[in-house]
Amino acid sequence: MTGALRVSLGAIVLLALAVRGGLAVDTHIADCGGCSFWKNATGVGNVWLFRAGFCEGDCTGALNIEGQGLTDVPAHAFEGLPGVTGMSLANNQLSSLPAGLFAGLSTLSTLDLSQNELTSLPSSLFADLGMLLELVLSENALSRLDATTFAGLGRVTVLALDQNAINLTHHSALAPLLALTDLDMSMNKLTTLPPLLFANNLNLSSLGLDRNYFTGFLPHTFDGPTNLISLALYGNTPPLSCLPSLPAFLTERFGTKLLAGDSITSTTVVPPCVYGCDEGEYLNSTTPVPPEGVPPTVVLECVACPGNSTTSLAGATGLLECHCDLGYTGPDGGLCEPCIPGSFKNASGPQNCSLCPAGTFSEEEGADSEMVCEQCSGNDTTTSPPGSANASDCVCASGYVGTPPDGCSVAPPPETYVEMVVSLPFSLAEFNSTKQASFITGVAAAAGVDPSKVTISRIVVVTTRRRLLASSLQVEFHIAADDMADAQALASTLDETSINTALVSQGLPAATVVRSAAVFVVYADGPGIVIPVCVAGATFARNSSGVISCAACSDATCPIGRYRNNCTAAQDSECVECSGPLFALYTSPGEPNTLDNCTWVCPETTAVFTNSSTNVTACLECTWPCDAGQFRSACDCLPCANWKPPGAHYSGPGSEASFNQCQWACDDGLPANETHGEECGIFCRV
Repeated sequence: MTGALRVSLGAIVLLALAVRGGLAVDTHIADCGGCSFWKNATGVGNVWLFRAGFCEGDCTGALNIEGQGLTDVPAHAFEGLPGVTGMSLANNQLSSLPAGLFAGLSTLSTLDLSQNELTSLPSSLFADLGMLLELVLSENALSRLDATTFAGLGRVTVLALDQNAINLTHHSALAPLLALTDLDMSMNKLTTLPPLLFANNLNLSSLGLDRNYFTGFLPHTFDGPTNLISLALYGNTPPLSCLPSLPAFLTERFGTKLLAGDSITSTTVVPPCVYGCDEGEYLNSTTPVPPEGVPPTVVLECVACPGNSTTSLAGATGLLECHCDLGYTGPDGGLCEPCIPGSFKNASGPQNCSLCPAGTFSEEEGADSEMVCEQCSGNDTTTSPPGSANASDCVCASGYVGTPPDGCSVAPPPETYVEMVVSLPFSLAEFNSTKQASFITGVAAAAGVDPSKVTISRIVVVTTRRRLLASSLQVEFHIAADDMADAQALASTLDETSINTALVSQGLPAATVVRSAAVFVVYADGPGIVIPVCVAGATFARNSSGVISCAACSDATCPIGRYRNNCTAAQDSECVECSGPLFALYTSPGEPNTLDNCTWVCPETTAVFTNSSTNVTACLECTWPCDAGQFRSACDCLPCANWKPPGAHYSGPGSEASFNQCQWACDDGLPANETHGEECGIFCRV
């Protein structure tokens, strides 16, 4: 055999298969690159496809094998044709396709198999067609769509399944079609669709289901696509008598006009479909795994809502229509738990339980009304936090003292006093035996009050390290006041000088102030906390144990450019920025540190200016021009000293690049003398 005839081994095999059953008649039907496609009629009704020539790799573009009456296509008919982008086998007589027929066609974008006699498709027939965008299967005899029918078709946007005999669809048959935008399933034998069939087809915009045999639609059938702009349900046999369970956006978009009569424009009002579940039940759909060889079927049954939940009405179509009962809270369709004591819920649904109001309590679990919230005894004299679960949570209201339920009475006015701590050079025994009375008399004299208002609240013995027997005392004393104003006045008169003057007059040695006078208020209806109200010169400070006390205001020197503001009874003094000119350089802090008098200078090449309209002072760059014969030095204009010839004058200021180099020119009437230019430049002739 010579090389003149180049026929592939595959073609010989196909040719041999084609002549089975009768006299073969070969007819050339298509070319693709160096590959030729032929059909072989055996004379007994079979028309086979085979190929010849060099078919490896040079077949690109579209391959059209339409209307050839083909009944059989071998599994490897298109092997080795990775460059084919479009293929049509439409209008033939194919009743089946072999598995793997389209293997390796990785660039195929369109495939037309319409107008054949296909009754089923092999599992994962299209799995290698990852670039396919359009698949046409119209006008065949397909009866079912399985879970793997469209496996691998994640890029397909258009799928035509109209004019088949489809009556059974697996609930995940369309799940691989993530990019699907147009789906036509019209003119089939569909009587129902499984719930969530379109759940993965989020981009679906056009859906044709017209001219089928629907008896109704299961709940959540149309959940998923939110971009649907065309939905055809008209022409059903017989016409649908009720509106299917559509998502809210579809009902709003299409209403009822797609369902009644034979026209998409029908305006007949169609009622919503009511499913036969009782109140407290919902319609549940399952798809049990069937025995091998048996198609799956959807099983519908009415299922009771989860515990402590029910539906608003009969005919619920999904679990999410189960709402928590009164007195219970939780998500729709989920676990409903009882309201805890101290709360209630008087409506069904997922909302939280409400707390019993302040001044009430409830020990009941799962309460369904605010009526269970009992009033604390004593009415306005008692209260409790919102959500109280026990009578023990009730306490006396503000302004009252006592212990409910025994009763609450009006609280006495707060006790106000001045507290101060001084150090005295006495032993504890000596002070208690002979000095305490004189000390109280002296303090009362310093404060200008009766000694009965002075009490010693605490004594602390302080020992020295060198002599453990030697000691001094820190004495804390209170002076009772009539009210806050009286206490403030007392505190302002007590200092180390006034105290010592009074003590010396009693024959006692001078004391050292350990803690300055501060005003304290004790409220009878409070939780027993002493609340200090500090006077001028003191500020609130909280120690490590959480006890509030008054501490002396800070008086440390502030950093340069800052001074210390006023110390108030509620806030310590702070170092704040002095109010010198903007952009100034500060050279000292405030002196004394409470005065806003920081010294400052303007940076070099700047000077202080005040805006007359805003009265704002700032250090600004010195940019005003100097006169002729002057140059700028910082913010001063100084006389130029650069050389100029006799009979000349400076005609301009120093430049920015050379400050002390002013321009000069000959005086009027004195022309330039160029005879001396070699040594000194241009001279003026005198």
